[in-house]
Amino acid sequence: MLWFRRHVLRRRMSADGRSERGATIVEYGLIVALFAMGMFGVVRALQSSMTANYSASESRVGAPQSQLAAPSLPSYDPNKCPAGQWPNPLTGACDTSQKDTCKAASQGWDSGSNSCVACTASQWFNSSTVACDVSLESTCASSGTAWNSSTNTCEPCPLAQPWDPVSGTCKATAANCPVTSPFDSASGSCVATSASCTAAGRWLNTATGVCDVKATCIGDQTFNNSNNTCTPPTCTAAQWYNSTTGKCDVKAVCSGDQTFNSSNNTCTPPTCTSAQLIDTSNKCVAVPQPSSTTGSMTRSSSKSTKKTFNILSGYPYASTPYSATLVSVSCSASWGTSPTPTCSGGSNLSVTVPKTSKTGTITVTYSVEVTYPGDGGDKTGTSSSFTYTITVN
Repeated sequence: MLWFRRHVLRRRMSADGRSERGATIVEYGLIVALFAMGMFGVVRALQSSMTANYSASESRVGAPQSQLAAPSLPSYDPNKCPAGQWPNPLTGACDTSQKDTCKAASQGWDSGSNSCVACTASQWFNSSTVACDVSLESTCASSGTAWNSSTNTCEPCPLAQPWDPVSGTCKATAANCPVTSPFDSASGSCVATSASCTAAGRWLNTATGVCDVKATCIGDQTFNNSNNTCTPPTCTAAQWYNSTTGKCDVKAVCSGDQTFNSSNNTCTPPTCTSAQLIDTSNKCVAVPQPSSTTGSMTRSSSKSTKKTFNILSGYPYASTPYSATLVSVSCSASWGTSPTPTCSGGSNLSVTVPKTSKTGTITVTYSVEVTYPGDGGDKTGTSSSFTYTITVN
């Protein structure tokens, strides 16, 4: 300002009247403009400072005490006042603190404004800090744990009172109790008792303290509650216990050398040797010789002679369920090898004598093979050698 004044005086002394008046008006205009700009800057600075202080105070409303910053005014000192009082940052005086009043009303205390703020639905009143902390109630519910409203913590539900999503609490119901510990209406908890196991259709295992799957009895079986088993009925000597139906069936009657099979109520045939067969009385007997032992045929001196001998006619093991065949057949003539007769077996004995004028006998040696039904398939029994004598006339 002094520089402008000196400059103006110097201009007045060095110029004429009209020029001097014109310059003075311009200079004073510049001075007014500069002064206005300076005042505008001061006003803007004060506005910014007041806006910042208002925003800081506004952010503290409803926030937990631990999140509230102390006022930045030089006169604020949170430790300058005794207990029960609050340092007023505007007056610098120690006012009566509203902290105890807020605590009694279960509201958060705003240390910036010394006022009480009601906690929202998503907040939890912390009586230790007199602040509104974030509530963990929804977090506990989503994790299936119980919310402790006294400590704002999530705690697992006891086994007897599992988490119930319907009520949002630890509460035993018929829907959330495990099958091994069904819902007991008498105690209102998940516990294995005789009543709860029976109601759930299970069996109380007193040794393990859980409800086991109950044995399913069938037929004439009776349930044994002491060990969770089914006791078969008592069958007579003429009966056989059928474990598939749980009933007493008529027992198979075995004969001869058969043995009773208790696993399936059948009679097992005897085991015969290769030279034996099972007869109609279910015994192992040697393969018998057919009753026909001799025959005759007439030779020819001009041609070969062939004859069939049905030596199995009337043989008891040649009809159903048996079948018999002649095997290992061989023959020899009493007159030697010239000519030599031939023979073959099967269902009948066939003998061929070449042309000859000789007479005598032909001895046929053969065995009988009998096929008979047996356990697991047909069996065979083969006799030792038998003889059949043919007189050749």
